[in-house]
Amino acid sequence: MLATLALAALLSSAPAQAETASTLPGGSQVLYGGLGATHSRMLQFRDDAEGRQQIDPGLRVRADLYGAAGLSDRVELSAYLPVAHGRVLDSDSRGPCPGGVGNATEPDYCDAWTTVGAPFVQARWGLLQGPLLLTPALGVGGDPWNAGLRGRLVTPSDAVVDVVPGLYLGGGTDLGGLRLDLVGKGAWAVRLGRQVDGAAGSFTAPADEIRWAGEVHLAPSPKAKVELGLHGLNRLWGADWDGAYQSTYFTSPDRWTSLWYRQVAVTAKVSLALSETMGLHVGGGRVVAVRNGPPDTLDITVGVHRYFAPRP
Repeated sequence: MLATLALAALLSSAPAQAETASTLPGGSQVLYGGLGATHSRMLQFRDDAEGRQQIDPGLRVRADLYGAAGLSDRVELSAYLPVAHGRVLDSDSRGPCPGGVGNATEPDYCDAWTTVGAPFVQARWGLLQGPLLLTPALGVGGDPWNAGLRGRLVTPSDAVVDVVPGLYLGGGTDLGGLRLDLVGKGAWAVRLGRQVDGAAGSFTAPADEIRWAGEVHLAPSPKAKVELGLHGLNRLWGADWDGAYQSTYFTSPDRWTSLWYRQVAVTAKVSLALSETMGLHVGGGRVVAVRNGPPDTLDITVGVHRYFAPRP
């Protein structure tokens, strides 16, 4: 039965997102508000697609709040804050909920939760601004106050602090009436985790992560844009889901953070101008490759932004 127990602890990063290599003009601001949902109902052990199992589906819904300001034409400061709710959509025919599995998990293993998620603050510097865009960035985020929720079947996050240096690269061209832009991102997330001990030895969990993305942005008109992308995440160490993992790491609250996890997701987003200063955004993402996690993770978002131009 223990082999049926992983789920959306690994959904802490919503795949339905978009990237940009530019910075806001000095004196301008952007505010964004939206809703999102993440769902999964499968588990894959290691890289073995044949070993997938169907389990109780998990659902996380959230309100996404984002704001950014151009401190100058080259320096931008942004902040993101989610407020989230998670629950297990249990089914007696699949398990493991309700009730967890004996004394291998905590009494609240399948309980729902509502919490303030991990805020993330990032500073960007527009080193090159055209025609090639090159933008170093440094971000800090985390929600250690959610540490007590990290071991549940559906969790809000890994509940640690991250320091994330990164680099954005972009460029584009006009193709007749079509605007084409390419955006790439690479980041190293230094994760200030916890020491865990078990069959794979003693290590810090969750591990540091390599995060990357590549997107194509197509704008057939000034009022519409379509974004298609690949987003990846790779933890640099951890334990594989096997018998040794089940007997040691799974029985601790760090059952999810101790896993050697990686994923690749495809994403799509459509943006429509509602006015000169407002826009509507609808996006989605689907995991297409995974190690030690849900292979069918689906994330959808919808939201509206408001742009405030620099004052004369």
